[in-house]
Amino acid sequence: MQREAVRHRKMAFQAYIPSKEWKQVEYHYKRALELAQSIPDPVEAANMELNLLRMYHLSGRPVDVNRVKELIKVLEDAGDQRAEKKRAFLEELDQA
Repeated sequence: MQREAVRHRKMAFQAYIPSKEWKQVEYHYKRALELAQSIPDPVEAANMELNLLRMYHLSGRPVDVNRVKELIKVLEDAGDQRAEKKRAFLEELDQA
């Protein structure tokens, strides 16, 4: 199941974000999030949800900044290196 979640995440990132096909991005990130949440891995689930929130931001939809902060803290507490990149997203939100 985790492999399938990663496949959906990669498809959204590599195939649909560059072409700004937001409906496809949303579908694949949501599916990846559902799969990650079905596996007891809060770090992967937090990362997937952050990807979905970033897509919302890129497509002009509102994003809950407090939720972004909560999810970044999950990554930071786990020592996940992706937290740094996600903090850049938070800075982007603060500037918007």
